[in-house]
This record gives sequence, structure tokens and C-alpha cells, in this order.
Amino acid sequence: MKMDVTAQNDQENATNITMDSDGSGISVEKVENISNDRDNDVHDGPKVTPVNDLSPLSSADPSELNEEQYWAYDIIVRHLTDTLSGNKPPPPRMIIYGEGGTGKSKVIQTITDAFKDAGAYV
Repeated sequence: MKMDVTAQNDQENATNITMDSDGSGISVEKVENISNDRDNDVHDGPKVTPVNDLSPLSSADPSELNEEQYWAYDIIVRHLTDTLSGNKPPPPRMIIYGEGGTGKSKVIQTITDAFKDAGAYV
């Protein structure tokens, strides 16, 4: 953030805007001694994990999926089985939707693991 503030403002006028921890107000401070070396910047906020450091999601046992999640899983796995049996079913078209935390990624990872188990994942 400091680098972005510096890029948008000259060094003399650079400011740092922070919100109080309780969200009641903000404070504006002059940013001093801005470093262009991100590894040496001091961050008071939460650590941001780079995408390449994230471990893959774990899948669920299909029996642990709720009813709607299992329907999506079952449709894709049946299509996979049908395709691997030599049939040529029409391509499935599906949208998995829901708010954050409803299990969309868990369903997709469980389906991905089914492809791996069937030897159909590269």
C-alpha cells in the first residue's frame, strides 16, 4: 500500500490513511521513509499469503455433502463414468452457485478427486 500511495503522491505529500480498530473513525498521517523493498516493509495488518503458497483444498467424502451438493457431484460423476465406458453423452452444463462459505469449492474439489481416482485427471 505504501508503494501505491507514493506512486500517486510525491514523497513530500504522501499520506497513510488508517481506520480505528473499532471502525469509528479514520486518521491521516504523513508517510515517512517509504521503502520500495516490499520484503523490508513492516506491516501491522494481517499477513497475506501468496496464492502459490496455498495448499490445495481437501475434498469431502461424497457422503458428507448435503443433498444439493451431492446432486451436482452425482451428475458429474455419472457423466464421467458414462464417458469412460465409451459412450458419448452430451456435455453437461451446470452452474454451482451460492454465497461464500456454502461449499462450492468443496464440491468442485470432491469432483476433481473423483476424476483423479478414475484416472481421468491430468
